[in-house]
Amino acid sequence: MRLQVERVRALIGGVAKTAGSRVEVSLEKTIQLMKGGFSFRLKSKCEVWERGHFDKRVPDRQAYRACVTYIHQNPVVAGLVDEEPAYAFSSAARPDEVDSAPEWFL
Repeated sequence: MRLQVERVRALIGGVAKTAGSRVEVSLEKTIQLMKGGFSFRLKSKCEVWERGHFDKRVPDRQAYRACVTYIHQNPVVAGLVDEEPAYAFSSAARPDEVDSAPEWFL
């Protein structure tokens, strides 16, 4: 199985739960922590990430579902797998490990 390395596609809520309370975390800080943690574990001397990110507001349940479908379909469209759950690096492969949709989308 190949990793789809040209992009990372993620649906990020920007809220962290700490000790039972909600702490607001900016999208920029969330991206910084994600990139930094990955790069640290990779221990690479090479540049891994492009600067910046593309963010898009997800206004409603329909847009949320469309984003999830888009993310899950990417490895299929790229020809890496035949079905969404077959891509081990996707939330489609581990639906029980995925956070539920935000309350206001339910």
